[in-house]
Amino acid sequence: MCSLFLPLFVILLGASSIANAGTKELPDDLKKTLGIEKLPPVENRKIVGTWFSKDIGCTRSFEQVSQKYFEVMRCKDDSGGADGSPLSKINSNTFRPLPPRRTGDHYVIKNNGDLEARDNEGLIETLPKSADLRPRPAPLQPQPKSSGQSVKKELLACTSEDALDEAFTYANKKDFEGIKQLMLTGNCIVLKEGDPVSVISPGFMTATIRYRGVKLYTPSEAVR
Repeated sequence: MCSLFLPLFVILLGASSIANAGTKELPDDLKKTLGIEKLPPVENRKIVGTWFSKDIGCTRSFEQVSQKYFEVMRCKDDSGGADGSPLSKINSNTFRPLPPRRTGDHYVIKNNGDLEARDNEGLIETLPKSADLRPRPAPLQPQPKSSGQSVKKELLACTSEDALDEAFTYANKKDFEGIKQLMLTGNCIVLKEGDPVSVISPGFMTATIRYRGVKLYTPSEAVR
C-alpha cells in the first residue's frame, strides 16, 4: 500500500514519511529518487478505482492523467493525494509499477471491484474497493501523558527489530526499493520530532516505544 528516498541523511534519519500512525508525506528528494510525480488537481484526473488498505489506514487509487496512469495514496492523517507513482496499463484490469520489478509485481482489478496485488509467486493481498477517495479519519488515540517524553529526532521506527535491521541493511546497500516496500506495507514509519511517545525501554542501540498505541522499535537516539 506510496518511491521514496535518498541522501544518507534522508535514508537513515528518515525526514518525513509514509506509513502508519504518522504522516505519509515524503521529502521531495526522496520522491524524485523513487519516481513519484506531482499530479494536477484531482478534478483533472480520471479515477480508475480506489481501494482501502486497513493495515496502513490508507486508500490506494489508480488515476489517469492524459495517457499516463499513476498509483496515488491518501491516508487518514490527511496526507497524500498530490503525488503519484507511475503505472503501466497492461490490459483493461491489469497494471504494473514502473519501472517493472524483477519480482513481477502487478495489480489485477477483479470483477467485483476488489484489487489483487500479485507477484511471480502469486497473490500477495486483496484490497477491498472503497467508495471514499480518502479514508475517513479514525478517532484520535489518547496520547501518553505520564512520561512527558517525545521524539527528539526524526528517525525510522519499525514494528519489529528484524524490520528495523532490514531497513538499515537496505539503506547501507542503497536498496531504495526495499525501504519503499517496508514503508508501503506499514512495517516502518518515520517518527516526527516532538510527537509524544511512551518509552518502554530506552535500550543501548535500539529503543522500544509505544507510539499512538503501536509498539515500535527505533534507534535509541530518537528518544534521547
